[in-house]
Amino acid sequence: KGISKMIQTFCGYTGLINFLCCLFFSYFIYFKNPKNKIHQSFSLWQFTVALWSLGYFIFFSTQEYRPALFWARCKASSAAVSLISGVWISDAFLRRKGSKKDPASVRRRMMAMAKINPANF
Repeated sequence: KGISKMIQTFCGYTGLINFLCCLFFSYFIYFKNPKNKIHQSFSLWQFTVALWSLGYFIFFSTQEYRPALFWARCKASSAAVSLISGVWISDAFLRRKGSKKDPASVRRRMMAMAKINPANF
């Protein structure tokens, strides 16, 4: 039990470090230029990753089964939102001025990839 508890604690603390870093980058990028769509979408994406990391940290730090199950569900929900915000940031990058790629064709390719293999996203 000693080594598994140590691994569980290590994984939990990596989630806490990731939570703090993502939260910092989310606020830092957003307040650099709040009106920029790319900054808004990147901040949202980092914030959703931070929420997932917080759930990850609390999930591994919890000793009881019920709270651990609750935080596992929170992790799954925030992972779905993170996926959507990741697609949004990709779309924001494609719509920026000077982009040579057609956003509609790239979106169609992304959706085709998601249908073929959801693990790509």
